[in-house]
Amino acid sequence: MTRSEPTFDSLVRSGDPEVVALALAKVDGVRSAVVPADGRRDGTAVITVIPTADGNSPEGRATLDRIRAATHNLPADVVTGGAAAQSADRSRDEGRENPVPSQLRQRTCIYVTLHHGGLSSIPAG
Repeated sequence: MTRSEPTFDSLVRSGDPEVVALALAKVDGVRSAVVPADGRRDGTAVITVIPTADGNSPEGRATLDRIRAATHNLPADVVTGGAAAQSADRSRDEGRENPVPSQLRQRTCIYVTLHHGGLSSIPAG
């Protein structure tokens, strides 16, 4: 993977992150999904999802949709975000009169988690 292929980050707030990573690795358009050794804290985990296409491309956005759809069928509470997901969501929201604030809140929570000190900063609901 090169720097031009941003990853997605899936936050597992409950459930088995290994099961989630295995399921996400099988999603069409996903090269791999891994739980980094330092990606677990206080019953939560962050999974790095590496797409086969640039996460900011149309193919990458389609992969993001499939990743999010796949998490609905898992016995886990999972939200998917990261910089590429924020960009994809922002692109979709352009031209809409009322963007979906809950999606933006989820992405912001993951950003704060990854860039400002940890999983304990994630809100419970």
